[in-house]
Amino acid sequence: MPAFAAQDGGFLKAQGLDATLPYFAGAQVDTAMAANQCNMELASGGLGPLLQGVDIKLVAVTFDTSPFQIWSRPNISSMADLKGHTLGNSGPGSLSSRIGSYYLQLNHLTANKDVTMISTGSDTVTLAALTSGRVDAAVLNFPGYLEAQQQGMKFLYKPPADLHFISQGIATPGAFLAQHRDVVVGAVKAVVAAMEKAKADPNFYSTELVKYTGLKLDPAAVQKYWKTDTDSYNLPPRAGHQDAVTALSLYSAEAKGQDLNAIANRWLDMSIVNQLFPQSGG
Repeated sequence: MPAFAAQDGGFLKAQGLDATLPYFAGAQVDTAMAANQCNMELASGGLGPLLQGVDIKLVAVTFDTSPFQIWSRPNISSMADLKGHTLGNSGPGSLSSRIGSYYLQLNHLTANKDVTMISTGSDTVTLAALTSGRVDAAVLNFPGYLEAQQQGMKFLYKPPADLHFISQGIATPGAFLAQHRDVVVGAVKAVVAAMEKAKADPNFYSTELVKYTGLKLDPAAVQKYWKTDTDSYNLPPRAGHQDAVTALSLYSAEAKGQDLNAIANRWLDMSIVNQLFPQSGG
């Protein structure tokens, strides 16, 4: 939502950027980046192309915690009870799928051995699959898990509070950054301004949320959604090396034994963030 809020709020225009914001579901955004169909992405950081050898730079980190939770049908009481059941997610290669597999691993379960992973599509469609009984449980992003709660589904798992990794940020090919650094700086400024506006103004936030998700919310729900979501905004949008390594570890199959520390060093470029938000102290 921050990118669309930057567009709707006039923050991209204020930076002199006439941007088009195509939406690519799941891992399709990585395919689009690799095929030069977009100059920048606000997603999981272009990790797919990065691990294929494409020079991708992550220049801002808008979320450094996992936005996903696992919710189930009421008859399932715990993560252990998921064994032998199905788990809906956005599809192979998506962050939803990777996080779902990781959560299963943390609970001593193996994806597609103990629990069958089912591709259900977008968060809205995944929620519908859960409530209809097509899947027994689902990996849901915000605000899908709040909708699941309202529809009587059962909460199973959310990540520990100390789990930090890069889950969303602005990424761009290294060549584009080198040739159009001013454009990338403007995009970072615009997205940050939109997040700051959403965090400070619940009315702006609710307008964007309804437009982006299609949800029809009463004022009490809007207040809850606003508080839950904006508390997780990573402002300033800075992240460290270990956050990058943890994110890369979710792509272990694609990494094929590569040195994750070296990849993190090539990927993470906080020079723009450090320019805009100088760190105090030594």
